[in-house]
Formats: sequence, C-alpha cells, structure tokens
Amino acid sequence: MIALEARDKLSFVKGENPEPDVDHYTYRQWRKVNSTIISWILNALTPEIGRGYVFADNACDLWREIKESFGKSNGPKIYELRRKIYAARQGNDSVTVYYNKLKRLWDEFRCIKPNLVRIGDDEEKVMQFLMGLNDEYKAIRNQILLMEPLPSISKAYSMITNVESQRTVHSSINECVENTVFQAGVYSGGKVQSHGQRFDKPDKSHLKCDHCRKRGHLKAGCFKLRGYPDWWPEAKDMNLKRKGKFVANHDDRGFW
Repeated sequence: MIALEARDKLSFVKGENPEPDVDHYTYRQWRKVNSTIISWILNALTPEIGRGYVFADNACDLWREIKESFGKSNGPKIYELRRKIYAARQGNDSVTVYYNKLKRLWDEFRCIKPNLVRIGDDEEKVMQFLMGLNDEYKAIRNQILLMEPLPSISKAYSMITNVESQRTVHSSINECVENTVFQAGVYSGGKVQSHGQRFDKPDKSHLKCDHCRKRGHLKAGCFKLRGYPDWWPEAKDMNLKRKGKFVANHDDRGFW
C-alpha cells in the first residue's frame, strides 16, 4: 500500500481509476499502468500463491480478491499493539532505546488504524512515555506533568534525555574520583572507605627481600636501597637524623 501510494497509483486498486473504453485516448496508458501494478502485487506474493493469479487482468479486481481470500481482521493486531504500548517500561534500557520502542509501536498502530486518534495523539503519547520511565526520572516527570499545556512528545523526550546525559556525566565523575581515592589508599599503604565499600591493601606477606631479609617486599622495592618515601612512618625521624649528622659534620669542619 505504501509503495502504491508513493507512486500515486493507489487509486487503481481502490477502483477510483476504472478502465476506460478501448477507443479512448487514455486506454493504452491505463493498460500500461494497470499491468505494472499487477506485476508489483504478484511479486509481493509468495510463489505458491502468486501462481494462482498470473492471468489477472485488472489490478483492482486482483487486489479485492486477494484481500477477500487472505485478509484478516485487524482486531487482534490492534489489541496486541495496545497491550504492548500500555505495558512498555524502560527497565534496563536507555531513554533513547525505550522511546524508540514506543515510537515503533505508535507508528505501526497508526498504519493499521490511521483514523483512531485517541491512542496516537501527542498528549496521549506523552502520558504513555512518562508512565514507563524509571523512578529515577520522577522529578523531571512531575515537572513535565505540571506544564500547561503539556509539551509535545518530542519536547518531553528531549527534556528526559537531557537529564539522562547529566546523570551519565555525574556518574563518570564519581567513578573517576573513587578510582583516584582507591589508588591513593593503595599507594599509601592505607585502607580506603568509599560508599560503604572497604578496600584493603594487597597481601604481600609471602614476599621476602634478598637485601634486608624482611618480608612484605622484594629487593627491587626495598626502601633501604631506594630510599624511604615521605609517608613512611620512620622516614621523618630518619631524615632528622641525617640532617643532624650533616650539621655535626659541618661544625667539625668549622663552617659554623
């Protein structure tokens, strides 16, 4: 139907463009278009069904016969679409995925029942869209419902996706901060407490240094060879001792 309408040939299968008289000047052109439409219809059928209509001579008669033989009531399909629309929920989907699912259902419903406006009008779509959103969008949902008049479905979708984008950015920032805090806790030998999660420093009790013979590290990381970091508990005292020795040596040499 869409292909016929796009080519402005829907009138042929609806009977709005009847066959002219043989001696009419439009007869040959009409026959040409009629044969083209018949070929389109036959190509759309399965080979088994199409073989029964290869001798069809009139596109309108062919269309009517096929519709009577194989056409089904739209009632069950309309019911199923209604059920899916009202039961649609965002769940684990993003707002975009959820909205596109609803949009496909709306478009399919419109194709089957173009004159049934109530379920497909903009205000009804906004309500259906908002009803299926997760509770994390409760604030913006209430804000939209308080708007008078209600925004279009496109505007409502845009407002929700803006909130979703902000949540994504904030989530990324929080994750980055948590990773930074965790790394700082590991390198400082401490324990990090973040959002109820406790991260302990790695167990190195099985390691043994070949230089100082102590456990908990290897020779490559031995502070006696590499030097003590500022956060090491004994580093401050050792630095003071080294400074005292430096001052004493200078006193002995007469620098002071």
